[in-house]
Amino acid sequence: MLSELSATEHRNIHDLAERTAKSPAALRPHLQRLVKLGLIEASAQATSKNRDYLLTPAGQVALGRG
Repeated sequence: MLSELSATEHRNIHDLAERTAKSPAALRPHLQRLVKLGLIEASAQATSKNRDYLLTPAGQVALGRG
């Protein structure tokens, strides 16, 4: 899933679900873990329905992009 994220293009959970063929419910725990690890950042609080995700510099390094 990390490879489906970008450092410049915001993606919401529905975009990611479509790209990975997984349900939003299945993705939530993975996204929360990636945020805690500092590999991605969220644009809003966890309770927000308009939450987008971006790859952080650490996430770019983990993917070999930075």
